[in-house]
Amino acid sequence: MKKLIFSALLLFSGISDIHACINELGEKPADWTVIKRDFGPLLQIDSIPQDQLFNYLHFLEEIQDSSSSFVRKNDMAVVYMRLEDPATARQLLIEIEQEYPGNYSVAANLGTAYELLGKLDSALYWIKKAVSIDPNAHNGSEWIHVMILSYRIAKEKNPQYLSGSSALMLDFGSTDLPSNPYGLNIEKVRNELAFQLRERLGFIRPPDTLMGMLLFDFANLVALSDQAPQALWYYKAARDFGFVSDLLDARVERIEEILAKDPDAVLSKYAGEEIDADGDGIQVYVLAGLIALLAVGGVWLLLRKGRNNR
Repeated sequence: MKKLIFSALLLFSGISDIHACINELGEKPADWTVIKRDFGPLLQIDSIPQDQLFNYLHFLEEIQDSSSSFVRKNDMAVVYMRLEDPATARQLLIEIEQEYPGNYSVAANLGTAYELLGKLDSALYWIKKAVSIDPNAHNGSEWIHVMILSYRIAKEKNPQYLSGSSALMLDFGSTDLPSNPYGLNIEKVRNELAFQLRERLGFIRPPDTLMGMLLFDFANLVALSDQAPQALWYYKAARDFGFVSDLLDARVERIEEILAKDPDAVLSKYAGEEIDADGDGIQVYVLAGLIALLAVGGVWLLLRKGRNNR
């Protein structure tokens, strides 16, 4: 069933890869059409047919009123990004930024353009700037975009970075049912992540391990909201996107077992059992601690060896 859903996403998405934090400001043409598709039981994706994008671009190009130059250039940049031309989008946005510095939408769109160009450090700079201008934009979810870019930058430097953990540094325990050891506001974080996922899922195709990690976090949040069947769907979607984790497998198996006995099960009534993840699901703080310990030990041995050689 999921293969059919993913095929539908490919058919209607129009482009292969674009990311959240796109901001349009002006009016759409009268014939503007957005196709809505369900991604599982809780998320809905907006897809825009490519011919609509070209029509919109022509519509914007025909607007000659200089008073609307800011909005027109911004929205043209967005269309160019959707049409896989982030270089043109970047140039338009830089022109606007130079003339009207400090605008949230321009900063956010510049961050996205740089991300599409693969210039992740510049992307992170502009997304952080956008967040500083308006931290409540996009339902307050832009911290997730910052975390995603930080993860991608770290991953480029070290391919093994957080290979089995949360790209958002969220901790849902190491048992076969998720827990909330640090008292997250589950509803708030879930809504923020849902917003970012809706922005991204219409454009990112599997396999994509990072998207799988985000879906795994979302599934954990859904499970902690006591929506067992819905959580199970998103755990399996995370797997379909290529995320590999013993903890993921254990949670799928446990929830399937619970639902087989009670289709209306409330997960919070069940106790989780500790999972030996064989290292691939180890939490980031444990991993960091081990690395730091090894580094200190290595330095100590080198110093000791140096003293002994004197």
